[in-house]
Formats: sequence, C-alpha cells, structure tokens
Amino acid sequence: MLDYFESENGVEAFKKALRKNKLNFFYRKDKNIKVFKDIEREGEFSTKIYLGIREISLEKIVGTVEKGGDFDRNFNPKRDSSKNRWVNVYNELVVRGTAPPIVLYKVRDEYYVYDGNHRVSVAKNLSFTSLEAEVYEFFSSKNDILDKLSRERFAFELETKLKKIDVSLPESYLLLREEIKNFSDLFYDEEESYLEKCDNWYRRIFTPIVNIITRNILEFEYSKNGDIFLEYLKYKKESKYQDRYTRSLVNYLNIKKRDEISNLKIDIVVDNIIIGDFRKIYDFDRLSLFNNETRDKILAIREFSKKRFRRESLILGEISLYGKVNKIHGFTVAMQLWFENVYEVYQKEWNIKIDSMGLVKKFENSDKIIEDAMRFSRYYRERSGRLLSYLEILYNYMLDIYIPSILILEENSIDKEDIEDEYLKITQSYLYYRRYGGEDSLKAFVEGYLLESYGSKITDFIFSKNKKFDADVTKDLLEFTTLEKYGGTESYKTIKKLKEYIKSLDIENKELIDLKLDNDFKAFANQEDIILDYNNKRVFNLIRGIWGSYTFVDYCSDLLKR
Repeated sequence: MLDYFESENGVEAFKKALRKNKLNFFYRKDKNIKVFKDIEREGEFSTKIYLGIREISLEKIVGTVEKGGDFDRNFNPKRDSSKNRWVNVYNELVVRGTAPPIVLYKVRDEYYVYDGNHRVSVAKNLSFTSLEAEVYEFFSSKNDILDKLSRERFAFELETKLKKIDVSLPESYLLLREEIKNFSDLFYDEEESYLEKCDNWYRRIFTPIVNIITRNILEFEYSKNGDIFLEYLKYKKESKYQDRYTRSLVNYLNIKKRDEISNLKIDIVVDNIIIGDFRKIYDFDRLSLFNNETRDKILAIREFSKKRFRRESLILGEISLYGKVNKIHGFTVAMQLWFENVYEVYQKEWNIKIDSMGLVKKFENSDKIIEDAMRFSRYYRERSGRLLSYLEILYNYMLDIYIPSILILEENSIDKEDIEDEYLKITQSYLYYRRYGGEDSLKAFVEGYLLESYGSKITDFIFSKNKKFDADVTKDLLEFTTLEKYGGTESYKTIKKLKEYIKSLDIENKELIDLKLDNDFKAFANQEDIILDYNNKRVFNLIRGIWGSYTFVDYCSDLLKR
C-alpha cells in the first residue's frame, strides 16, 4: 500500500498541474486541447489500421478522443473533480516508473489519446519523454502531401519494419528503399533475409551517420532524421567519395563546418562516442575493398565471434592456414575449430601464464593482446625456420615482447590509462622495424628510436623500408620555429622529408631557411582545398586508430618540392 508521504506528493503535484492550466488565463483561445472528432470530420478518414505497441514521444501526443473538457492543450488537468484519479495514477507511475500501454489514434504525424489521458497528463508533469502505446492509424481519403506522406511512411514501415525514420516528403521513402537495396547488394548475399538487411543498415549505417551529423551540425533546413540522412546521401552520390561512407561523411562535415577553423583545424566533434559511430560505418567501407568471397568470410568471422578485430584479414589468414595444415575442408568448419582450438586456447593459456608468473594484467581483456601476438606469428615462424605451434608463438611473444614492453613503460612512468595504447604503439612499430632488417632487440629499438633525448615520452614511429634514422634526428629541426607554429611533428617520416627539403634549398643561413619554411606553409594554409584535404586526413586517421597526432606539418611535408 502506498504510504502517506507518496500520497501527499501526488496531491501537491496535482495542484501544481492545475495551477499551470489556470496561469494560461490570458491564452484561452490557444489553450484548448485538440479533439479527434474535429479532425475526423475534416479528414474524411477511410481506413483504420492497427500498428501494434510502440514507444511514442509525448511531444507528438497533441489531443484526445473523448476528454476535451478535462485537460488543456498541454494535458494539464482543468477540474478539481479529476484529482483522485490523477493522484492514483501519479503514485503508480512514481512507484513503477512505467505505465501500462495507453491507446492512441494516429493521424499523419499526430496522436490522440483514446485511453490513458490521465497517464499522459501525469507523465508530462513528471517530465517523461515517451510512453508505450497501442496505436491505430487513420488514413484520409484526401490526397494532399501530408496524406501521401502518411501512406508512404506506413508502406515503408510495413515493408522494412523500421519505425523510427521520419521524413518531410513522400518521395523520400523511395530514396531510402533504394539506399537499403544498394547497401544490401554490396554487403550481403541472398541468404540473408531482407528484414535482417534493413535492420543492419539502420543500426550500422543510418543511425551512426545521423548521430554524427547532428552532433556536429546544429542547424538544418529540416529537422527530421530521414531528411538529415538524405541530404548527406545526396552529397555522397555526387562526391568523389561516392563509394565510401566514411570518407564522404568526413568531407561532408568539413565542407559544412569549414567556417569554423581554429588553428588550421576544422572543429569536428570526434569524441569517443562519435569515433565509435564512425567505426561502425568504417567496418562496412573496409568490407567493400574485398571480393565477394573474402567479404563473406569476414562477415562470417564477425557473426560467429561477436568481435571486431582491428586486422580482420590477419584473422582470416590464420584461419585459412589452420584449415590448410589440418586438412579441413570448408571455411566455416575451419573457422569454428580455429576459434575453439586456437583462439580460446590462446586466451586461456595467456591468463594462466600471467597468473603463474605473478604479473599484473595491464589490459582489461586479452583480445587485443591475443591479436597482437598473432601479428608476430609470421616473424617467429620466419626466425625459427619452421612452423611453430600456437603455444610456442604465445610463449615467445610473452617473453620477447610483452614483459620487456611493460617494464619499459613502467620505467618511463607511463600513466596507467595510457599504457594500453602505448604498449600497442611499441609492438606495432617494433614489428615493422624487425621486418625491414632492424636489430633483433626490443630494448635497443626503444632506446634508439622511441625515447626522445629531451624527455621520456614515447612518440609515434613510422619506419620506411631499408631506411635507418639517427636517434637524435629531431635536434636539427628544433631551432626552426615555423615547424612548431604549424603544429610540429612526432613523425620520423616527416622529419626525414623535411631534412631532405631543407638540404635541397642549398641555403646555409638558418634564419633564411626558417623564413622560407614559413612562406611555404603560409601559402599552403591560404588554400581552401588544402585545408579541407588536411582535415579530412586528420579526422580519418583518428577513425582508423592511427597513433600520434597528424599535424599540418605532416600533411605539408608531402607537398614540399624537393
């Protein structure tokens, strides 16, 4: 039974809602609630269809079927006689947090309450945003644009089961159907059901893109989510990136926001949530690079493992090798056995060894570590001259890579929250270093190439094939203030290009060199197409998870004529 305190709160809430209605005294003409029978008389309804139970925004509930005299247009009570019923509903909502489904009549994009007026009134006063409702839709026999839109939306929802896409024009639903078909033809075979394809498109393409756009652009000609998506889609079809969602979306945002330039950067929101949305669509862009057979295998890996590997082609290669060595016919069988007999064994053995050696686990889960160990499998196989077992690869990786890297990071006081990224940065860089003939010593590599002479910060490393760099290569460039002015660089690749460019100038006076660099970068910075392209690459690098900042100096190092 509800206690006295809850009842008192309900009474006070009712009085407050009643006062809201009375405060509208000077707006009597506009305060009356809309009544369904008036709309029915004007609409000439010919069809009524049950849509099922849906979550309906309270903003779209604008009227009532039978209680026109009991509530104002905001569903505030108008009479003291409704107090007991209103307070009882209030107490139930406060205790449960939800209400039984109401019943609504839908006309175009508006809803009228057939049953549940008090629940709507209380929910609005409790600042609910939506309620569950059984919905019946009425269609008009008239043929104006709103009626056409209503019928087209109903047909689209019936066909796709996508019930949360709103547009302003009837023909927009045809464009959405075409987009879903193009997406389905590109990424799915005929075995996948049409409704599954629609759901994947909505979750992995439509929703992330709308989220990204609305977080970055605040003003639109239309505010409906379908209109926002279709405006971007129109740009995509006409752009040079028409076959890529990610690149076209980044370019679209940069063009829309190019007036918002701060320190050469266009201020696109790229926080963790937005990066997550970008990577959902980037997953599909990467798939489009593969042939149909490879794409189907990667999709099978995703579906079976419920994981998103950073290097899916690596996992595909490991599964194919496993199937070949063990003479397993059929990719699906090989994949299932590989996850069971290799991947899961990797994870189990990793945890056992870490615990037995008394080492602290530095990663929240072992997925990234296991994938990183697999990247070293070819290196260890080549070094030993034979096909090592998976456990041999894991133990070698643990002793040669994991333990030394963690010790190096701890010695250099890397913050706990940064240790995962810095660890993977070291191992990725070292793998390329060894592949191109570098010394077989992780310690020598880190001390010679990653630790800056003026501090202990571990920086980005890009190694070019058959090239060796001086560990103190940055010293020669520190005195050129122009480089810092335009963002500086942590890339050895950029440093190499800049040194070659400076050498080609054949100028000995360092002040004149600095002036020349300043003029070069200033000229680039004044070209709109260069700024746009730089920001596209900068944001795209973040989406791809490339470590280290990408500065204007890095971008322009490719433009300088040597």
